[in-house]
Amino acid sequence: MERIGGRRIIPVDVRVITATNKDLDEAMSHGTFRPDLYYRLKVIHIAVPPLRSMREDITPLAGHFLEQFVRELGKERLELTA
Repeated sequence: MERIGGRRIIPVDVRVITATNKDLDEAMSHGTFRPDLYYRLKVIHIAVPPLRSMREDITPLAGHFLEQFVRELGKERLELTA
């Protein structure tokens, strides 16, 4: 990589991770997303369903984060109720 206005090449090693809640295939077909950027970014597609479609995961996730915050804040153990 060369800085703007620079004269020497600086070696870089980067990875770009992107996320969106939009359908990029649809946005590209409507012309609201650049095709060249789409093809550079779409190397590996990981579809993560919304939490509302995995209701059984909500309680364990809430419990995990509650335990994490209790530890970080030095509070007494808390429990979730129905």
